[in-house]
Amino acid sequence: QIVRGDPIEDGHGFEVRFPLVEEMTSIRLDFPELPGTRWSLQKLALELSDGRLLDLSDREPTALHAVEREGGITTITDPDPYIVYDLDDMVQVQGVQVVGVILLSG
Repeated sequence: QIVRGDPIEDGHGFEVRFPLVEEMTSIRLDFPELPGTRWSLQKLALELSDGRLLDLSDREPTALHAVEREGGITTITDPDPYIVYDLDDMVQVQGVQVVGVILLSG
């Protein structure tokens, strides 16, 4: 999926929703392989089959690979960057929403 958004003062704001029909107990969010890129993710939510929205934004990830997180900012450090969130139970998902900012350098 191509992420599009609008230039804002701090960087490039984006909002993306994509379908993902799957039963899952965890979700992995992969980032582009652009070491040094910084992201501020404001929302990561799963659209459940029963119509509820499971917002993971306030949870701590259970696994990080090739990223560092500090103060709500995720920085890509190496190839194959991703974050994993474990869910409390098996859920039936029908979509994913991600909202954030790709931050300007500096």
